[in-house]
Amino acid sequence: MKAQWHWYVARRNEIFLDLDSPAKASRAVAKLRRTLRREMLPIQAVYFYRSLSKGKYHMILRLNRVMSAEERALWAMWLGSDIIRGLYTLERLRRGIRAADLLIVAYPYVEFRQRDYSCQCKGKHKPRRITDHCPIMRRLHGEERTADYFSRNMDRKARTRGPVMPIGRVPLSRIVNT
Repeated sequence: MKAQWHWYVARRNEIFLDLDSPAKASRAVAKLRRTLRREMLPIQAVYFYRSLSKGKYHMILRLNRVMSAEERALWAMWLGSDIIRGLYTLERLRRGIRAADLLIVAYPYVEFRQRDYSCQCKGKHKPRRITDHCPIMRRLHGEERTADYFSRNMDRKARTRGPVMPIGRVPLSRIVNT
């Protein structure tokens, strides 16, 4: 699929946002506008790129000062970055994992800065068959490189009409078997 992947590890003055649709990108820009007008975040520069997936974008904020990784992750989520990405970043930080917040992209973000790493993996760094064998993923995240910290909605069933659960105390078996 792809010959080379470019890795950017967030620095202490950078906020990475992963925006999953044009609507989310538009909301992020609106929130960013209000943030700038109110001088709530010391932003030096903004970079905006298309992601490999159609209709998805990356926004990178370069700050005028350093900020804790936790605070940067919270700002990213508030601005509309993918919630699962933010949760994984915070969990990696909690576990003391190096390079908790990163972007792995198909082409270099040359106007932004030089990449931190590159690899020659044969696909996106989502499936285990890639993350298990990627030397950069192994170097940065070690044994946690394939961790699935939170359940995903992969077992989603079709929506039904009416309330999803009964009102009041709900047996756990009802949730699991619904």
